[in-house]
Amino acid sequence: MKCVCGGEAERVKLEVKPYGVSIGYYPGYRCNKCGEEWFDEKTAEDIEQKAKKLGLFGLETKGKVGVAGNSLVVRVPKHVAKFLGLKKGSIVRVEPEGKDKIIVEITRH
Repeated sequence: MKCVCGGEAERVKLEVKPYGVSIGYYPGYRCNKCGEEWFDEKTAEDIEQKAKKLGLFGLETKGKVGVAGNSLVVRVPKHVAKFLGLKKGSIVRVEPEGKDKIIVEITRH
């Protein structure tokens, strides 16, 4: 199979890890020139169904920055907090990555 870059794609087993959680290996394609990976439509549907079943689908969200006292606040939706095991009083480390990305790491003891 040809890739859009002009390279040849080979059939391979690809690990699918939404949000860093492995949900298995699925048959897909990998281009030998650019490294692009993709799945056929049926496999993509199977992956989506498994991710939904495991609660790993649709965790992305948009939100607004609020204010609490002299600080800015970013709310974490309930379904994302549940996935992360994040609770009121959890300790997190906040680190900027460039000018347009924030990394929030949960500190677990």
